[in-house]
Amino acid sequence: MKSPNFPIFITFFIILSSLILVVYAVPGIQVTVSTGKLTYSYGELVQIYGDLERDGVLVTNALIAVQISDSRNNIVSIRTRSTGATPSPWSITLTELISCDASGNPRDTFKKGTLAYFKVTVKNLNTVSERYVTVTVNLYDSNQVSFGIAWVGTTVGPNREFTYLCSIPVPSEAPSGTAYAFVNAYNNWPKEKGIAYCAEKTAAFTITDGTSSSSSSSTNSPSTSQAGTYDLTFRLQSKPALGDHIIYASYYQTLATAKFDVFWILSDVSGPRGQRDGVVNLIDVFAVAKAYGSKLGDPSWNSKADVNGDKLVNLLDVYRVARDYGKTMA
Repeated sequence: MKSPNFPIFITFFIILSSLILVVYAVPGIQVTVSTGKLTYSYGELVQIYGDLERDGVLVTNALIAVQISDSRNNIVSIRTRSTGATPSPWSITLTELISCDASGNPRDTFKKGTLAYFKVTVKNLNTVSERYVTVTVNLYDSNQVSFGIAWVGTTVGPNREFTYLCSIPVPSEAPSGTAYAFVNAYNNWPKEKGIAYCAEKTAAFTITDGTSSSSSSSTNSPSTSQAGTYDLTFRLQSKPALGDHIIYASYYQTLATAKFDVFWILSDVSGPRGQRDGVVNLIDVFAVAKAYGSKLGDPSWNSKADVNGDKLVNLLDVYRVARDYGKTMA
């Protein structure tokens, strides 16, 4: 990041609740989703949580499909969380997950900068009807950074199995240590009100500078939240997409969404599409000028233009943008 030779002090209020939007599609069912903060910077741990109610009573045996998409509509993370007791699979189940080599032989260690391979097998438990399934593989490193996603959509015949072999690049800057693959099976994407067929399956593997060939084990990944609630945490990458990220939480045709904003410097207010773009320039000046004089709740309010986080857009915000003018994200 290019910057003048003087300290930069950026402060903002930590907001403990975020925008929650609940869409009621099934009578009596309510899903909520929220984040610990409205804004996160690169490398921060994002905390997501919510609950599920039926007719005002917490549901303790359900699976919530969670998808996080960035400002470019790329999937950042896709997971399934339980609200308590894990229900039995319906129609589709995950029967196998192993880390492996390109030929499908078990292998649990991968060198940085190479491809990590995974073999997933799903089975259609229905003996009469075929089922469409979207299989997703999401990798987390030892710092909980979600760094890779692979997926496939296919139709599985009655009482038949389907095996998916995929590869995901291991970043050269990834930390060494134990990493995890989280695999899920959905009837559609969570953002499209997709339903989780079964609990997610997890396999541990090792990222290293060397190589190994031993096999990995797989387990289900239970939620640690209280009964009737769910949670999910992941860490943003060192260079994530800037701007608004959307969380989708789905359960049986009921979809809840929430947003959080990712920034590298708060004075990077806006870009050509209204998202932060990694440079402080005239677009940011204009965005603050357009919201100048507004406060939280006003029609012209822009939370991003409130650079110092005092819920007012005034000269202090103009000063901070002017001070950082010309800076670019490294």
